[in-house]
Amino acid sequence: MRMTVRLIGLVLLLPCEALVLGMGFDGESLDRFPPGWWSVVFAVMPRLLRVATAVVTIGLLLAGRHLRGRVSEQVRIGPARRIRTLLLAHLVAFACTLGATYMLFSAHPEVRAHAGAWVAAWLASIVLTTLSWAALVCPPDLLRGSLARRLGGVLLIAACCGLLAWAVGQYTERWWDALRRPTLNLSASLLRCVDGSAWADPPQYLIGARDFTVEISRECSGYEGIGLVWVSLGTWFVFARRRLRFPQVFLLLAAATLAVWLANAVRIAALIYIGAHVSPAAALGGFHSYAGALLFAAVVLGSAWVAYRSRFFAREASGG
Repeated sequence: MRMTVRLIGLVLLLPCEALVLGMGFDGESLDRFPPGWWSVVFAVMPRLLRVATAVVTIGLLLAGRHLRGRVSEQVRIGPARRIRTLLLAHLVAFACTLGATYMLFSAHPEVRAHAGAWVAAWLASIVLTTLSWAALVCPPDLLRGSLARRLGGVLLIAACCGLLAWAVGQYTERWWDALRRPTLNLSASLLRCVDGSAWADPPQYLIGARDFTVEISRECSGYEGIGLVWVSLGTWFVFARRRLRFPQVFLLLAAATLAVWLANAVRIAALIYIGAHVSPAAALGGFHSYAGALLFAAVVLGSAWVAYRSRFFAREASGG
């Protein structure tokens, strides 16, 4: 049990750090920087989050069961001193990332005057944080031999399917009108359960609490998450077809579609509550982007977890 908790903690360390960074800083401050090559970085980063989440999620769907066993072995029998050293290195790298992010997003005149150097340092700290985390949770033999080649193929497939999932998510946003009103009504109902000041204006598609108001726009309707779920689980169905029962798993797809839409409504209600009671900048900044990406990943990976443990969806149910 202790080993399982340690493994889960190490795996979730990087996503939790990303959530801290995303919710702790307001991206609007980046608009005060003068134009330069870093402008492209600032514009791409929000989209990169969605694409990266889709790629990682599909990669875990395709290779997660195998990786879990290897990472568990790494944590269980790996030298304790090595793990402690890597953990310390990772925490130092994250501290550097946190500091660079604070300086960058504070947009002090001195930082704006040397924008290129600060953005380069920021990106370098992010890369070091990610690599130190990968070294912490991955066995050394993942980087060499046939295992590396096999996982490299999985990563390539995951990257292609992740980009496709993101593109489908963008395309399905065109169908947003049908879900706009139901999303608003459900979000308002959930918000009223925890906030007596909640209100909604369905004709104008506005919802809010206290003096914080948002519009249920194309990005809020939930179709992007549905498109991501369809491609992600569809890819997994193809690669895991020998272990799954058809057509039963299509019921799982329907359930995941409903779940990601419900999760989107919960996200909107939480966003408004945070904006009204905690910080409007945090609600419209990091939480708006990061919460949606994490909920999508949770729904997709949770669906696979349920399928593998059910004789209704899987040919051989697994309790591990």
